Amino acid sequence: MISLTDSQKIGMGLTGFGVFFLFFGMILFFDKALLAIGNILFVAGLAFVIGLERTFRFFFQKHKMKATSFFLGGVCVVLIGWPIIGVVLEVYGFFLLFRLLPCCNRLHQKDTGPWLHPKPALHQRICGQSERGQHHGITLTSCMQISLGLNVAG
Repeated sequence: MISLTDSQKIGMGLTGFGVFFLFFGMILFFDKALLAIGNILFVAGLAFVIGLERTFRFFFQKHKMKATSFFLGGVCVVLIGWPIIGVVLEVYGFFLLFRLLPCCNRLHQKDTGPWLHPKPALHQRICGQSERGQHHGITLTSCMQISLGLNVAG
């Protein structure tokens, strides 16, 4: 079980509301105000969840500068008032930021997904099992939590 501090709980709430406002803003034909509120809440929530120092370390690593500039540039473009262009930049930057995780990168390289071609190898990779049936003990979710700096117990 994951133990969260009070500030991490607040951050999860802010991030959740940010994702909600972003989704709701896109449903309402890219409403500028909702997208701006969603962006601010999402970034603030991320800073609360993993801390300011880890947030800066995560975004401003040398090999992630392109992804960070697209993501934060998209946030700025949405705040300026061009929501469609900003959301496209944000989505591209978000994809680049999280595609660079080593455990998730394997899933994008070879397989198209279980909904197109069900493959036992993909299921084994997601469940963390090797070809010899040994369990690695790490799942995709826990890998993302570890990379974001959350306390993972177990």
